[in-house]
Amino acid sequence: MMRKIKLSLILESEDKRMISTIFRALGPDNVNIPEDISFHFSVVDKEIVLVVSSEKNLETLISTVREVLDNIRLCIETIIVNENGQN
Repeated sequence: MMRKIKLSLILESEDKRMISTIFRALGPDNVNIPEDISFHFSVVDKEIVLVVSSEKNLETLISTVREVLDNIRLCIETIIVNENGQN
């Protein structure tokens, strides 16, 4: 029997607008979550809290987290480029 693996990530920023933008970009329509993965994210003040867990497949959990982190990175890069273009 495999034990449940649970990973919690916290993304924190002083810029509440950035947190809000990233949270909206991570909406369920933008992330394909495998059936054996439990994925929950929420905004708490200046933080996005992500909790990902699985009882079946560590590799799938790692792949899912990697995809989410890539999406966050792309969102942050887009925000930075957009802000620099407006200055």
